[in-house]
Amino acid sequence: MFKPFYGTCLGPCGKDGQLIPVKSGFCQRCNHELKQSKKKAAGKSTAKYQYVKEATGEGALMEKMVDNLPDHETRCFVCSKRIAVLTYNNMAHVLPKGKYGLYRLYSKNIKILCFNFQGTGCHNRYDHQPKSTLTEEGWQKLFNLADELKTQYPEII
Repeated sequence: MFKPFYGTCLGPCGKDGQLIPVKSGFCQRCNHELKQSKKKAAGKSTAKYQYVKEATGEGALMEKMVDNLPDHETRCFVCSKRIAVLTYNNMAHVLPKGKYGLYRLYSKNIKILCFNFQGTGCHNRYDHQPKSTLTEEGWQKLFNLADELKTQYPEII
């Protein structure tokens, strides 16, 4: 039985101090690449599965919205914080896409909110905190818009 050890890889990388888990003397990475190249040479697929995400049209709509923005600085709809670089994370649906499916591509339902990965941006707070805790100035404007969109929803059908 082969016992893994630390040593110099005999494969293409040739690095010292690598874990050698196979008899051939290859490190894990070189061994994996060797197996994949053999599979490709035999005409086998090396991907476990391929998932193709179906386009919903949101990306194109958001690009169109960004192109139509005025040249002056962009600000958050709620807190008016300046947003230096717009990403898809800054685009928020006022009414949820799952419950109000017809509003998925309705531009009045999409507003620009500040976003950060720490979870303190308006977009994260709107999506993940109870609405009763959002009492600061500016939130009422978003809640009024949500109420207005809810009353118009049956008319869009």
